[in-house]
Amino acid sequence: MFLVIGNVLDQHDLAAIREAAAELEYTDGKSTAGRYARDVKANLQARPSDELEAIFATVRGKLWASEVFKSAARPRKVARMLLSRYRTGMEYGLHVDDPIMKDARTDLSFTLPLAPLRDYEGGGLMIDDGTEERVIRVEAGDMVLYPTSALHRVEPVADGDRRLGHELGARSGKVGGTARSGCGDPCDLRRARQDAGLRPPVQGKEQPLPHVGRRMTALRADGSQPSQTD
Repeated sequence: MFLVIGNVLDQHDLAAIREAAAELEYTDGKSTAGRYARDVKANLQARPSDELEAIFATVRGKLWASEVFKSAARPRKVARMLLSRYRTGMEYGLHVDDPIMKDARTDLSFTLPLAPLRDYEGGGLMIDDGTEERVIRVEAGDMVLYPTSALHRVEPVADGDRRLGHELGARSGKVGGTARSGCGDPCDLRRARQDAGLRPPVQGKEQPLPHVGRRMTALRADGSQPSQTD
């Protein structure tokens, strides 16, 4: 299961974070990749700094303020965040995120783009949901939440500059076998969505009301749009 949560960061947040991110130093993303992901990772990663931690603090605050996120993820802690940058030709090949971070099990991951879609081409997040591969492109400030165990990749950026905050370990508060395969309790998630002004999902797709959330752009790996029966 994956979930798109709209407007986690508003335009003011995005402007401030993008300005701060532009002043950071970046290094080869392989330095933070796991044993197997290192061979397929080709991006840039922000070096640790006080300025980077300030960005992460802003994002954490927004996550804890989101009732939809809290109901869906049941987080105990945010294990680690990374700020990645993809320039033209960069990509992150097929991989799964690390299941253990800082001696803690990680259940859910998220991708939170900082650059608007108009600024780059390609760079979609491809997730293998066990049935088919889906390519997801969302606007800046919208978050894609998915199981850490899901196979996924970032497609090559054909043109432009794609910055995103990639959370590699939102530790779920749930225990048991369902924690690594789903997002949240259906009843709690439905209630949170209603409180946020979101309609119930239809055919597994987000149905945001105007000015509350944005509909995601979901494409199959071959570029076609899913049918209404998907």
